[in-house]
Amino acid sequence: MPFQPGNVANPGGRLSEKLATDALRMAVKEQIKKGKYKGSTRLRCIADKIALCAMDGEPWACTMIYDRLDGRPMQVVDQTITYEAGEVFIDLLKELRERRALTIEHSTEDRPRTNGSVADVRDPS
Repeated sequence: MPFQPGNVANPGGRLSEKLATDALRMAVKEQIKKGKYKGSTRLRCIADKIALCAMDGEPWACTMIYDRLDGRPMQVVDQTITYEAGEVFIDLLKELRERRALTIEHSTEDRPRTNGSVADVRDPS
């Protein structure tokens, strides 16, 4: 089927349904029918296990809990430019400016000079 203007559908693209996610959601919502967790959902048992691991000092579990409850901390990105790097950048900009000026000079020298009238543009043959 060819693309039709105005059609926002993406027939060959990513599926709108997420099969693995949907299957996991269904699995963790199921209630446990036997054992010491009878009546609880699998999700609740998983949450309890993570909490117990955090209480036992497991760093991954503590991180997971903090990330889910408080959100991940903002990452700090250092964008400091050293003097040397700044100088190199400035030199590069100067060189590009010079090359651009040379290119503009050459391109204007190659064109025939006219006074702007249509009559000045003639076929040389």
